[in-house]
Amino acid sequence: MARKFYWQPELSIAIIYWSTTFTFFFLGFILTLEKSTVYWKSLLAFFFFFLLLLLSRKRYLRFSETSITLSSVMQWCPVSIPYEEIEQIQWQKNHLLFEYHGKKFEGYFFSKNQKVFSHLLQQKFPEKLTEV
Repeated sequence: MARKFYWQPELSIAIIYWSTTFTFFFLGFILTLEKSTVYWKSLLAFFFFFLLLLLSRKRYLRFSETSITLSSVMQWCPVSIPYEEIEQIQWQKNHLLFEYHGKKFEGYFFSKNQKVFSHLLQQKFPEKLTEV
């Protein structure tokens, strides 16, 4: 059974990303209230808001039977990493760091999925997991 977990980047990058996203949202509202008719600039601002909102849903980790599929905003194709290629995993309360092929992945997870995610990591990687 494949499980899918959404993640966020480092806190400072997430704050900048969501600030930019909601700047377009408020700009669209301001431009809408300026004119009593439909204004093309407000539609363009709302378009960028929804585009950034949809791109944020592209960040996920999917656990399958044999691999982890890693997807992020900047990658067009998700990367599939077999469990054998993962060298080390560190898990804190909501922060995951793992190394594969000399590369590092770092992500933060939402609080509603922390227990399920922690249990899944303990099942899949009992010898590689380090809880901090």
